[in-house]
Amino acid sequence: MIGLAKTALRSSRRVRERLTPHRILFHHIPKCGGSAITRPFRMRSALSFHKVDEDGTLNMVDPGGEAGHFARHETAFALKRDLCRYFATTGTALVQAHVPYFPAREGEPLDSYDRITLLREPRARFLSHYFWDKGRGNQNGITLELEEFLDTEQAHAFGSLMTRFLSDHAWPTACTPEAVEAAVQNAARFRIIGFLEDLPKFAEDVRASYGWKMRFPVGNKGSVSDYDSILTGPLAARLDEVCAADIALYERLFTAGR
Repeated sequence: MIGLAKTALRSSRRVRERLTPHRILFHHIPKCGGSAITRPFRMRSALSFHKVDEDGTLNMVDPGGEAGHFARHETAFALKRDLCRYFATTGTALVQAHVPYFPAREGEPLDSYDRITLLREPRARFLSHYFWDKGRGNQNGITLELEEFLDTEQAHAFGSLMTRFLSDHAWPTACTPEAVEAAVQNAARFRIIGFLEDLPKFAEDVRASYGWKMRFPVGNKGSVSDYDSILTGPLAARLDEVCAADIALYERLFTAGR
């Protein structure tokens, strides 16, 4: 009986691998549209998909939220890296996680996975993140008004979040030009880097890589124009300063057509 069960499991895995031949790790950078953009990917990988739970990992490493914003996220990132590696060993076709870039170890299953991520105009991403978190009833909730928030350590982390995710630069230290350069170098290791402002190009890249014709709905999206009153107001210069690292990164990658 046990032998039959093992044979059935092996057969099931072979069928699943034939139906989902590609292996992808989607590095989901917060407030870049990833929740909506990955839906078509999840449909293609419905038989073999796992999303690493954000709140679950945070609550696992720091149930009471006592470690502080940066410490609990850094500890959760370590756990999420291990979970990504684990699901790669099971052959999961699509793994999605709020996790910074990290290299695969030589010879491990994750080494064969394509990396994909999506970026967003930095100031729009910052403001979307700020308004999303403002007033939330959890450990991430922001209570400060924007003018006061811009002076905080957390604001500077928000303003360099894409750089941190691609360079794996430790929080809360300031992002340097070297961190931006490291992020650019790591970007070259991704199969696809898309931009929320140019989803047709992202769809073309996906089709060229996997033969999948996809349409991408966008949820939780605020464009740059949605924040015109802020971007042209008295806080604009301070916002540019806070987002300087991500602006430099975005301009380099967007110009390069990645």
